[in-house]
Amino acid sequence: MKIQYQFKTIILLCTIFQLVSTAQVDKNLEVKLTNGTWEIINKSTGALTKVIGKYDEVDPFVDGAARVRVEKKWGFIDPQGKEIASPKYDFVYDFNEEMADVMLNGKYGFIDKTGKEVVALKYTAAHSFKEGFAAVGINEKWGFITRDGKEIVKLKYENIHDFEEGVAEVMHDHKHGLINKLGKEITPIKYEAVYKQKNTGLIVVKLNELFGVADTTNKKVASVKYSDITDEMTYGMVIVDAKGKKGVVSKQGKEIVPAKYDSVEVLQEGKVKATLNGETVYFDSTGKKIKS
Repeated sequence: MKIQYQFKTIILLCTIFQLVSTAQVDKNLEVKLTNGTWEIINKSTGALTKVIGKYDEVDPFVDGAARVRVEKKWGFIDPQGKEIASPKYDFVYDFNEEMADVMLNGKYGFIDKTGKEVVALKYTAAHSFKEGFAAVGINEKWGFITRDGKEIVKLKYENIHDFEEGVAEVMHDHKHGLINKLGKEITPIKYEAVYKQKNTGLIVVKLNELFGVADTTNKKVASVKYSDITDEMTYGMVIVDAKGKKGVVSKQGKEIVPAKYDSVEVLQEGKVKATLNGETVYFDSTGKKIKS
């Protein structure tokens, strides 16, 4: 869960992706103010640590660090109450994947758990790290950096979304596509929309009123041919429709039963029943034909 403390640049894409951090609030560490002194209480051991330093605000611990504020400046402390980074930044965001994005004078960079600025504060916008990469922008051009600050994806896109299962959405000239962690465009940047189905988790693309599914195993979209993709997953499978013919795709986006049957039904334990011209065939969860 990413805790938003103030407005941060948010990518506005025609998608239903959500900006969600993998970092979690540490429920074992409670922060409280007692008689003007901030205290850290370890609920597991009962240990109490008094924070050295006069802070106006100490936030909950996330990923092993807590944001602290003195007047209008922000920094971090560790669970022992020691400063990781002194309150000198205009704003800081929670650590995620051992890195925290910080902002000073309108420029963003990243620090590590020692407080070292490992990525220079030179970007006009930034997202927290996810899957080892962070989205960064300069003057409305976006790309990705690694933990050591290397720009693995050049800042050339109008908008991008964080990596999810090794795939990220990008936008150029108001068209959408997908890239992998090598920065390779695994689909043409030509789609009207790229989004993630809320209930199934499938990455779907739209072009000329038809839909395709991204195969997260091969990191590509096989074809854009479906008129409908159901938003219900059963035993890791989703039924699709191509001009009235039914098929099945896996949760990875691979078509395991061709969309050519009059009807398709997912049975118990992942068996698929498909009917064509009155004849019925059965498939297992890998798409292999089996006996009924």
